[in-house]
Formats: sequence, C-alpha cells, structure tokens
Amino acid sequence: MISVLTFKRFKLSGHEKMVLAVLLVLPGIVLDTLVIQFFEQIYPNMPPNRAATFGSWLIWAYSVVLLTSICIGLRQKKSRQALKAK
Repeated sequence: MISVLTFKRFKLSGHEKMVLAVLLVLPGIVLDTLVIQFFEQIYPNMPPNRAATFGSWLIWAYSVVLLTSICIGLRQKKSRQALKAK
C-alpha cells in the first residue's frame, strides 16, 4: 500500500499518518464523485448498471486506506505513550 510506504519513507508520527491518509484520499473522493456522476461518458464500454458496483469498490478502497492509517497511527501513539510512562 502506498500509504504504508509513505509512512515509512518519511518516518511520520501517529497523528501525521492520519492526516496524510486524509490528504491522500480526499482528492480521489472529490474526483470520483464526478466519475460516478458521468460514468457512462467516462466509461462508455462498461454497462451503466455497473456504476453502483464501481462506486462501492471505490468507497471500499478509500475506507481501507483511512482505516489502515488510523489503526497504524493509534497503535504507534499508544506504544510511544507506553515508552514515555516507563
């Protein structure tokens, strides 16, 4: 996943990981609303009844990126707090 590779490359903190995830998916979400709205014109070779399936896969993919980033970010935050407590 590109988000996990980006986290490792830039050595981001827990909070930074969550912010980066939002910044990674937000442009795609905005653009994909137009793609779904004009599905038949953008994908003329796909049947129009596939637009809902296409949209649901997009939402699933964005959710995976966001949830992964949140889980990794929160886990890292908890482990740093545990180290500080020692």
